[in-house]
Amino acid sequence: MKGISRYIIAIACVVGALMMNVSPLRADTREMRFRYYYWEAMHLMQEEQYEDAIRLLEYCDLLRPGDAEVSRMLGIYHYNNNREALALRLFESAYRTSPATAWYEYSTALMQSDDKKQQKAGLRVLETTARQLPGKSEVWDRLQSAYIKAERWKEVLQVQDTLDRLNGYDIYSAQLRFQVHLAMKKEDAALADLERYLEEDETNMQVMMLYVQYKERQGGGLRALEPVYQRALRLDPFNGTLLNNYAYALVTDKGFSKLSADEQKERLQQAEVMVRRALTQEPENLSYKDTYAWILHLEGNNDLAKMYMRTVVAAYLGQKIPKEVKAHANAIFK
Repeated sequence: MKGISRYIIAIACVVGALMMNVSPLRADTREMRFRYYYWEAMHLMQEEQYEDAIRLLEYCDLLRPGDAEVSRMLGIYHYNNNREALALRLFESAYRTSPATAWYEYSTALMQSDDKKQQKAGLRVLETTARQLPGKSEVWDRLQSAYIKAERWKEVLQVQDTLDRLNGYDIYSAQLRFQVHLAMKKEDAALADLERYLEEDETNMQVMMLYVQYKERQGGGLRALEPVYQRALRLDPFNGTLLNNYAYALVTDKGFSKLSADEQKERLQQAEVMVRRALTQEPENLSYKDTYAWILHLEGNNDLAKMYMRTVVAAYLGQKIPKEVKAHANAIFK
């Protein structure tokens, strides 16, 4: 910044006067100078003239020792220049003066340390700050991230309860609860998390697909999956994944072989319509092609089934063919 030298000279003069036991500045004059040099330092920061800005901040620290914001800014500068010990002292000073000012920098510096004791101290800082500032969601977010990293799942859910009270229940909460309950091996609770959200917003396709995938993972055959597929397809009738998976479930369910010839034919036609609709959207999708080839095979149209299956097998050239695809290919080319 043009004219910066005059600030440095002014600082040198004042500091020199202080060292020579000149009478202290009046309180109001000291405060005015503090504000003036502080805002000049902020301006220099914006201009990326960091060294000059730091000199002004150091002078501000003389004018108002222990000011939380000044200590925080100085701490950031020293931390970024690999002077972690000094930075930690400054962050701690700022935090003890004003937790709301420096909680983030102090806890982050501690938790990024290689020292296990300092990492634990960082977590304690977050826990203490959350109690001191119970309405500040940013603190709870940071605390939750720390608990996730430590795999302290019970505490993760407790923090999410607080965040829901502060910010409202939303899709992030539902997905996080789902993942945490899976990590805790509480699958029924995980499914309940998705069902709870869908009761509030059944139109959310992202959650619906997660719900479908989980129900598929649970199994249970067509009887369990068909209402789930139908519910999801009402929201997105052209979803290729849903159409393909529903079609495949129709013709691979254990009860399929017990149907009459007419019932089997009707179900195969229903499945064929679905997978063809999926293929119109993604003609090169190998999973869709495999499903279509298998349906054609079951319908007795083996020539067309072979044509589709050849393209599927060729796509896996040099790669391991999935077990299910290999079984279909063996049956079709038998």
